Amino acid sequence: MRSRVYIAVNGIGLGHARRSLRIGSKLRESTDVVFSTYRNTPAADYLKRKGMKVIELQELSWAQADDGGLDVPKTLLKTPFGAGVSIYHLLAEYYLVRKINPRVIISDMRAAPIMVSKQLNIPCFMLGLFFNLKREVDSFFMRQPVRLLGGFLKKLAKSCVKTFITDFPLPYTIYRRVLPDTLPKNFIFTGPIINEGLERAIQDRDVEEVKNESKEKLGISNNQRVILFIPSGVKKSRGKFFMDFMSMISEFKEMRNVKFIFSRAMPELPMRRYRIRNIEVWNWIPDLTNYLLAADIIVGYYGMNKVFDAIASGSIFLGFVAKNQIEQKALAQRIVELGLGLILNDLQTDLIKAINIVLSDEKYRRNVLFFAEKAKQYRPIETIIKYIAPFLE
Repeated sequence: MRSRVYIAVNGIGLGHARRSLRIGSKLRESTDVVFSTYRNTPAADYLKRKGMKVIELQELSWAQADDGGLDVPKTLLKTPFGAGVSIYHLLAEYYLVRKINPRVIISDMRAAPIMVSKQLNIPCFMLGLFFNLKREVDSFFMRQPVRLLGGFLKKLAKSCVKTFITDFPLPYTIYRRVLPDTLPKNFIFTGPIINEGLERAIQDRDVEEVKNESKEKLGISNNQRVILFIPSGVKKSRGKFFMDFMSMISEFKEMRNVKFIFSRAMPELPMRRYRIRNIEVWNWIPDLTNYLLAADIIVGYYGMNKVFDAIASGSIFLGFVAKNQIEQKALAQRIVELGLGLILNDLQTDLIKAINIVLSDEKYRRNVLFFAEKAKQYRPIETIIKYIAPFLE
């Protein structure tokens, strides 16, 4: 009988689900894998579309803003209900783990599975990135709750067999601003988990050479700059992003040496591409790998997937920070510190200026290529499996 692994995923966005899926897909070659995440979330839909067994739990009692961030007033109104949800999650996790009877639990930033693993004496591993958010909070009233949350997450992380930080080791850590001041001994830096096709494309290759080949495959001149727009978040957020993009069409047409490619990120629609001069709009792009590599600049919201994919593809990142998303703010500020991109507040007023800044300063190109070459050095999935495998025998 094959051993079983239970992977509990934070389902607020797709970042956690995507990195956990890559681990689960590899483990499924030799074990049974069961996922759980929150009901009615992009993560649940994504994992099911990928053919994984997914158990859906009651969604968290938080309210999303229109851009996919956190709506604090509405979330506070749900706080009393939130206590009930927390109790439900603990009880549900206890029941699930007893029922599934896994050899190993992997928690992707979920607290309840780690707490239950201690009660049932099951080896637990954690996937993490941010544990110390207080330095990014301006509000006096928010700083104390955030400090307590960070301390709680760090305590959970220290209780696991290993906590995998899916990022570059120090001093190149992209999430450095939100790491604990003192790193626990069980923290392992694995390198970033990126798009699988992208990982294959850059292995043992010169990144600049691969980028030029990708442009050639897409019929784009090496002399033409490529800007790739990838929206994310709730439907309303993606819709606004698209309308802001469309309002700038006349300006884009004037920039003939630049190709603008926009994915509406709507796989529920037919896969269609619309072309107007140097502009392409897709309902959705089936295989992003060549587009990521061809891009000189990627535009989107600051998040785990997009930022690490941009870094690995040697692309500069121009991005927005979703409302009250503290880890996105920290990530964005770090990207600016490292000279890998800039922060946008408004597409219509900031984009053209930001494009001119990063394309006219050679340091941005040098910086992203430096980090892209570093990304090739890591095999994060193999590293994680190496530590988990002895517990599955």
